[in-house]
Amino acid sequence: MATIKVGFSRHDITPRLGHFVSGYYEKRYAKEILDRLDMHAIAFSNGDKKTIILNYDLLDLPTELSNSIREAVSKYCDVPFDAVFATCTHTHTGPQLSEKIDESDEINELIRDYNKNLVLISRDCAKFAFDDLKDAEFFVAEGEAKNISFVRRFRMKDGSVQTNPGADNPNIDHCLDEASEVLKLIEIKRCGGDDIYIANFGVHADVIGGDVISADFPRFVRESVEGALPGVKCVFLNGAEGDVNHINSFPTQSDRIGLDYDSFDAVPRGYEHAKHMGRVIAGAVLTVCTKAVKVDADIVGFGTKLISIPSNMENDKLQWAQEIIDMVNAGRQDELPYKEMQ
Repeated sequence: MATIKVGFSRHDITPRLGHFVSGYYEKRYAKEILDRLDMHAIAFSNGDKKTIILNYDLLDLPTELSNSIREAVSKYCDVPFDAVFATCTHTHTGPQLSEKIDESDEINELIRDYNKNLVLISRDCAKFAFDDLKDAEFFVAEGEAKNISFVRRFRMKDGSVQTNPGADNPNIDHCLDEASEVLKLIEIKRCGGDDIYIANFGVHADVIGGDVISADFPRFVRESVEGALPGVKCVFLNGAEGDVNHINSFPTQSDRIGLDYDSFDAVPRGYEHAKHMGRVIAGAVLTVCTKAVKVDADIVGFGTKLISIPSNMENDKLQWAQEIIDMVNAGRQDELPYKEMQ
């Protein structure tokens, strides 16, 4: 059986102050850096094929930028384009990566410069990971991270469906689903190098908010695991979290600690709560890591599949939606016909 070799690299991708912050329907410009953003590269090779995972503390990667990164890594590291997999933690306190039509030339120039640099950093980080290839064994485990993720869609008493209706809302009838609390862990134990732990859990990285830069709770997952386990590098891969975030709509007194319920969009947020979530997930990792089961691994594979998803059809609310956008862009939020997220 062939041996799979695995390499690792990490690099700072924190933007400059003043950069447009991505993730909301309001304009925000970074006034403070709470903690740095990182990218991680995990390279795999069995001598016949090789592939690489690139993981970013970013909200998303626009297709054009993602393709530029994958092309640069493909050429620089002599790896097929389809073997370069790029993913994000989905932090809502990271830099905007798409140019904004209604922004100044200065802001868009910041975005362009950041994107160009991100391609170069990604290329180099990938090369360092391939240069770090070492014989590896693979182990898997599964645990639970409790009471930090909640489905955010509710049926209201009037029959409507609302997202993030707020804490203690008397108009809530019931939640439309339950969040998965399953944590999955892959341990990669390497001969002559740091071990690599890949932790997977699904919840929105939208715990902090505001006009700051932060990697949100994924940073504290990594820091907590690495602090407890010397010789381990931790990477957090976010799971499906479209309808799942950190908001407990029926919080106890303890649940409220570390959260500000008067944030800019009425969603409770807090840096201390992000730390708490990171530690809960890290705790789940530490609980199961010594019981991880070894799995045979000698094949490196990769592929790309395009999936077409139909969009919502235009309807009689299209003009109303445009009016809402115009009001927001004009700074007339006080005139909006709704509160919070709807």
